[in-house]
Order: sequence, then C-alpha cells, then structure tokens
Amino acid sequence: MFDLFKQGSRPQDVKAIRSSLLQFIKEQLQKTEGGEGGNIKGLCLYITCNEDEKHLYEAAVYADDEDRFKEEEVQRIADDYAIALPENWTLEINFSETAPPEALQALDVDAAMFVSTKKKPTVHKEATAFIRVLNGEAEKRVYSITSSDRVINIGRERRVQTADGFFRENTIAFPDKSAN
Repeated sequence: MFDLFKQGSRPQDVKAIRSSLLQFIKEQLQKTEGGEGGNIKGLCLYITCNEDEKHLYEAAVYADDEDRFKEEEVQRIADDYAIALPENWTLEINFSETAPPEALQALDVDAAMFVSTKKKPTVHKEATAFIRVLNGEAEKRVYSITSSDRVINIGRERRVQTADGFFRENTIAFPDKSAN
C-alpha cells in the first residue's frame, strides 16, 4: 500500500528533509580528510529551496533555535560515526537562490554544502566596497570596487605612463594639478 522505503523520491515533510540533510552532511564529512575531521574549521550549508518549501527547510534545520541543528543533530552524527570535529567548528546555514560553485550539491534535497578546512578555508563571496573622497579632489566623489576586480590602481590621473614605458589605468584617480 505505501512504499516507505522508496529510493530517489524527494522528501515532502520536515522530518524527511532533516533526515536527508543529515545523511548528506554525514556523507560529506566522511569524505573529507578520510572521515577524521581534525582539520575541519566549519560547514557552510546552503539551502536553495523555493519560497513555497522554505518553511519546511527552516523547521528541518531549527532556524528559530540557532545552534540546535549543529549541537543536537550534526554533532551527534559526527560522534556516532567517529568523526572528530574540533571543539571550535562552526556551522553556517544560508538560505539563498543558488549555492556557490565550490559547494557540493545534494541529490535529493535543495541544499549544497562547503566544508571549510585549513587547506580550503572559505567559499569566495562576492563583496562590494565604496570609497568616498572626504577631503581633496578626485575624478569621482565615490568609487565602487568589488572583490571580482583584479587589480585596483590608485594614483594621479586616469592614464599614467610607468617608468618602464607602459601605460597603466588608475581605478581611483586624483588630478595631477590640484589646489589641494
């Protein structure tokens, strides 16, 4: 009548989602560093579900009780499978539309995970900074720079010839002839 052990179906309730997430986390922890876990700094879990299912995933990871999923569920799995996580390991849960390319995608739930180790410390996160000129003159009053910008040159004039004869573009440019 009911096929409770049906493989390949997507979980439909909170308990099944939590179970699938924990199974996924266990598998990734076992793969990382041969399952020893001593060099793991933290886990970044990315929940990429649609808005209609978000409440189910929030309940599955105890979104209202920040450390409960980490301490009661993930730590229990690490203990049960002899994965020696260090004392100060962290768990970061992010609800987002997409997971970063470095994260490993789960097959049966809308989640991905990145395991931060001493060798692979973090996921690249896109960031933007704004630089505002408070005193003096510059080509612009506010400059926007992002973490994807390769090189940011700061100097006098927009285009400058260097000592070796090449030209360089200054991202942030101050006028060569300025009263300030």
